[in-house]
Amino acid sequence: MQESRPPQSVLIVDDDPNVLEVLDARLSSCGLNVYKSNGGRKALQVIKTRSIDLVVSDVKMPEMDGMTLLSEIARIQPGLPVILLTAYANIADAVKAVKAGAVDYVEKPFDGKALTEKIQTLLEEFQPPASSSSSAVPAPETDREEQVKSPAMKNLYGLVKKVANSSVNVLVLGESGVGKERIANMIHDMGPRRKNPFVVVDCGATPAGLLESELFGHVKGSFTHAVSDKKGLIETADTGTLFLDEIGNISHEMQIRLLRFIEDRTIRRIGGLKGTPVDCRIIAATNADLIESIKAGQFREDLFFVSASSP
Repeated sequence: MQESRPPQSVLIVDDDPNVLEVLDARLSSCGLNVYKSNGGRKALQVIKTRSIDLVVSDVKMPEMDGMTLLSEIARIQPGLPVILLTAYANIADAVKAVKAGAVDYVEKPFDGKALTEKIQTLLEEFQPPASSSSSAVPAPETDREEQVKSPAMKNLYGLVKKVANSSVNVLVLGESGVGKERIANMIHDMGPRRKNPFVVVDCGATPAGLLESELFGHVKGSFTHAVSDKKGLIETADTGTLFLDEIGNISHEMQIRLLRFIEDRTIRRIGGLKGTPVDCRIIAATNADLIESIKAGQFREDLFFVSASSP
């Protein structure tokens, strides 16, 4: 029986919100996961934290232009296909872009249908066989424990190994900058789900009004600007790991929705009627004192306990 492939993901980078919305609508309607970024630096963060199969980027952007972004992508993720868009196309620039590693160079205004077909063709060409599609996923880093000298770090690695081999939910506590996301990544990479998606949700940086749509997705027409159905990040993490960073910052209403999902493992998109089962491991992290937040009535005690299951 042939192994099924998860939906492929495309990152669109452009400082023009209209371009982002048009491409998002077209690519989402093709069943692709779409990530959007309005600048090169934000795009690099997406590439570092999420599984991206192809990038479509504008050339002329403030702070970091498309050519610089292309160079950075080649450095941090060699082989990731990139299509560059420009309103000032010429042969010399196209040759330069291709030599730098771009797989194509498209002039604006572009034909949306033609560009979508080009993206789908490239995704097929660059998609490895299903049996080896996870070959780029890092192998478990069990040998790291042998390299550390500090007793505290050895104890930490031992705890990570113990937790990684189970399927329990995990809550990582600590101050900002101590490496909570790194610990979450290690748990995923050393566990049985390491060949599947590791999806990061920055609950602290995502506005409360957008977090529900980002997590649960939405159906076309459910609110203004919902021009197409969109899969949420929880659904994207199916069979893999969902990392909820800074979970202590989410609203009371979102706590209720998350609790309901954790308990029954089913999500319903905004505006949708049908529930979708999702099998993902949940790792949460926060720099907040959740015990004090519970006492103050700011964080649900039941969510705290289901987020921090014991192995």
